[in-house]
This record gives sequence, C-alpha cells and structure tokens, in this order.
Amino acid sequence: MTSRVILFYSLIYFLSSCNTKPFKGSRITNVNNIFFIEAQCTFDDTEDKGAVSGTLLCGNIALKYYYGKDIYSGPLTQEEEFRNAFRGNYHVKFFEKIHIDAKLNRMFIDSVQIKFIQPIGPSNSNLLFPCSSCNKVANLVFRNRNYFYPFYSSDNDQNNYQIKKDTIDGFYRKLFFDKTDSLSSGLYLRPISKSKNTKSLRILCFKNDNKDLLTLLLESVRFTKN
Repeated sequence: MTSRVILFYSLIYFLSSCNTKPFKGSRITNVNNIFFIEAQCTFDDTEDKGAVSGTLLCGNIALKYYYGKDIYSGPLTQEEEFRNAFRGNYHVKFFEKIHIDAKLNRMFIDSVQIKFIQPIGPSNSNLLFPCSSCNKVANLVFRNRNYFYPFYSSDNDQNNYQIKKDTIDGFYRKLFFDKTDSLSSGLYLRPISKSKNTKSLRILCFKNDNKDLLTLLLESVRFTKN
C-alpha cells in the first residue's frame, strides 16, 4: 500500500474520530454551494459586496475561506513575482530593447510567455541587457523568439513557503505551506480562463501540526460552480 493511500485512510480515521457534525450523512461537505471538501466539516459564512468569507472546521483542523473577485493569491512563486513586475514596468524596457513601438506595448504584453526562471550564471552570456545587480534571469518567448531578461529577486516567499502549483479540471491551483510555523498555509484556486468577473477561492490554515493531513484535505477541494 502506498504512503499516499495510508495517509488518505489516516485522514478519514482522524476526521471521523473527532466530534464534528456530519453533513447530510456524507464525508463530502458542500460549503455554501461554492466548493466541496472531502471531509465532515461544519462551516459558517458572511457575504459582503459579492464576496463570501467564512470559517470551516474539519475535525480539529480550522480553516478560513474567501471567495470573490480579486482575491489575494497567497505567497508568490518566482513566475508570479516576475509576471506582476513585467505587467507593472518591466515590459517597457523589454519592448524598448526589442524595438517595439511603445504605443503597441499594451497590445503585445499578454503575448509574452515566461518559459522559465533561473539564477544568473556563467552560461548567461546573451542577456537582453547588462545588469550587475540582477541575480535571476527570465527566459521569455515572444513571436517564437527567446529572450533572457535579467532582474533582481529577494525570494522572500520562496524562502518562507513550500509552494506547489498545477492545474486540475480547468483550474489553476496553488498549495503553499509555511516553513517557519509562524505563517499561514493554504490553497488558492481559480479558473484558468480569466475574465473581469472571474471569482477565485483562497483557504487558509493558521495552525496545524500535521502537514500530510492538511495537504490531503486541501487537495480534495473542488469548485461546485464559478
């Protein structure tokens, strides 16, 4: 039996042994018809200007959830940090260096793809521009050409959290776990196809002594609608 299967049954046993209120006789809890989670949980919620927030108690694991537009996505991966900076001002220098008229910047900004990010090393001899204070380089793809954009990153979130991101059932998912036991761990979930009305979900756990059980709990979360 694999360790993951053992952990799954440990979670079921752990939650069933705690004094929680069953949800319609099922081990799956539908939280306000927004998302479901594979455990017997109780919850409450409040709604303010179209956003919903509330608390969720699954056994002795207490969670806080937020659902709405423009929900904070939690600690940033390197790609997210760079993407935010690129949309903020990095794109100006990028398009200037590849000789794109500044009037067209906003037209092309979403066409620039981030292929990977890595530390600057001796092999990075073809940077888009020199930068003595930069410690990272982003490999960008635009019009089927590769460009290497140098930048500086403190890696604060990467140092404080273990971050895992993937896609599942048409949604972008990010799991993050505090390395210091002083910050929150949690989940961020949003549709891959974004629009101005797209709503996202963030679930936080502020204190937990069993990361494996928390991981299984958060990985079980799925939207019921969006």
